[in-house]
Amino acid sequence: MDLCELSFVKKKLGRFLRNDVLEGVIKQAISECGLIEKNDYSVEEMHKILERMIGFGGFCELVARNIKARLILRK
Repeated sequence: MDLCELSFVKKKLGRFLRNDVLEGVIKQAISECGLIEKNDYSVEEMHKILERMIGFGGFCELVARNIKARLILRK
């Protein structure tokens, strides 16, 4: 599973949030970034989504910062 796949983000966030909450958070982050929901994103698009999730705080921030660090280190 690739770090830029939405399913990867959902899997990681699903460890901390109920599925209905998780779906709402992800939809909100994608929408606020001006993107459409799809499974595969470019690295730049994923960075935007993760930055927005960091702004939500709590477990969203924890997961987003972890994935963002992994994206940066993979380059």
